[in-house]
This record gives sequence, C-alpha cells and structure tokens, in this order.
Amino acid sequence: MSRNHAAREQQGAGIHSLFLREEALDQGVELLYLAERCFAEAIEDTLARCGLTRAGHRALYFARRHPGLGVSQLKALLGLSKANLARLMRQLIERGLMTVDPAPVDRRQRLVRLTAAGEALLDEVAAAQRRRLGQAYRMAGADAVAGYRAVLRSLIEPRLRRLLPDDGAA
Repeated sequence: MSRNHAAREQQGAGIHSLFLREEALDQGVELLYLAERCFAEAIEDTLARCGLTRAGHRALYFARRHPGLGVSQLKALLGLSKANLARLMRQLIERGLMTVDPAPVDRRQRLVRLTAAGEALLDEVAAAQRRRLGQAYRMAGADAVAGYRAVLRSLIEPRLRRLLPDDGAA
C-alpha cells in the first residue's frame, strides 16, 4: 500500500468518525445551499433568454425524465399547490412546450408530455446543467459521485423517492 493511499485511508477514517458532529452537519447544509445557488445560476441566462421560470424548467425536466407522468405525480415532484401547478401548466401548454392527454387505460388520469418545442428548449437548458455537473463529477471522482448520489437520495422523502426510477445508483 502506498504512503499516499494509507494517508487517504487514515484521513477518511477521521471524517467518518466526525461526520455527524454539529459543525460537520452545518457545513453540509452550507455546501448544499451554495451548490444549489451555483447550479441554478449556471442556467439563469438560458432560462431568461427562453422566457422560462425555474418552476417551468423543473416541470419540463420531470415530464421528460418520467414518460407517462401523471399530473398528480408532477404536482408531488414539484411541491406546488393545485392552483400554482394549473397556472404553470397553462403557461407551458399555451407556449406549445407541453401537452396533457388522458391516459389510455384510465381516461380520468391526465398524462403530461413534452412537445418537440419543449424538448428542444429543455435540450438547451440541460446542456448547461450537464456541463456544470459533469465538471464537478470529474473533479470529485467516481467514489465521491456514488456517495453524493446516495446522500441526495437519502435526503429525498420516501414518498417522493418512490416516484424516482430505481436506476441502481445509490
């Protein structure tokens, strides 16, 4: 075992024994706040140029990530009230970015899907997000990315976690 590897293991052991201390948790909260801010800022110009709000972007994002997503599931994922979701969806539909159609089996259920224009707009925004996240992933390395994904998944409430695909990544 190399000296460098042994030093990393020893340093890692210290982190593991301290990760639940108040200061470490506060630092984690701070990092989440700042990371979210920087991640959101990476797409602000694109959203403004496209005339899209953050909520509108998230609605399009979830509609694409989850084909056949129901309106009620979208409401749960976005955490919006019925009125706010209806207002947001009306805007996206009027702009030709999204459609809502009855489900083939249960016609009472309404399913959201992106139009070609919605796909194209989301591609533009997603490119900036992928660049930023890809850069961070490359800097952190594969083990850190797996740990990051595990922590984020654990932060999501179980009722919402069930809406996510089980992609095998922790």
